[in-house]
Amino acid sequence: MDYIIIRKNIKNFYIQIKDGKVYVKAPRKMPESEIAKLLKKKEEWIKKSVQNQETKAENSKQYLELLGEKYFIQFVPSNRECIEIEGSKAYLYTKEDTQKEREKLIKNLYKKYALKQYTATTEKMMQVTGLSPDSWKIRDIKSAWGSCSSKRAITLSLNLVQKREELIEYVVLHELCHLKHMNHSKDFWNLVGKYMPNYKACRKELKK
Repeated sequence: MDYIIIRKNIKNFYIQIKDGKVYVKAPRKMPESEIAKLLKKKEEWIKKSVQNQETKAENSKQYLELLGEKYFIQFVPSNRECIEIEGSKAYLYTKEDTQKEREKLIKNLYKKYALKQYTATTEKMMQVTGLSPDSWKIRDIKSAWGSCSSKRAITLSLNLVQKREELIEYVVLHELCHLKHMNHSKDFWNLVGKYMPNYKACRKELKK
């Protein structure tokens, strides 16, 4: 097993997996034989950690998810900066294919699709329920799919646009129902279930 030893004025032994490489932080006087012995004990954990990182890196590099579908990213050298969806592919037009550039262009794509999808979904669910927020907005939040404030303002997560349409409808419905019940009481869930009988399945899917 290949690893990089970093000796420090520390008492304990640490292992860090970064960019698929194994870094070992060890006390300055710890013999290499002891380091090798400790690494041997952690061998299975290290292999799994490296593999998990590689899998995550590969997935984030090659695919993007949009409205419940996966699109294979294909880099196209260009002076343009955008992503175009065609069939099962997402063509990424940019001068240089870096992770930072991908993240920027994917976020821009999500903003474009989210505004269109969320507007249509919110209008639809407002008509279905007869409930209307005073305002709604999109934010790049990671902690929740949506929220509803006491000021009757609804916020929807930008990342929700990755999910299929029914799940987006559930989140919008969920937040609209909070306009009537600012809690998760039985009355609240009965109201959600009135307009979406299978809401429990949607809720479960969003938790995965």
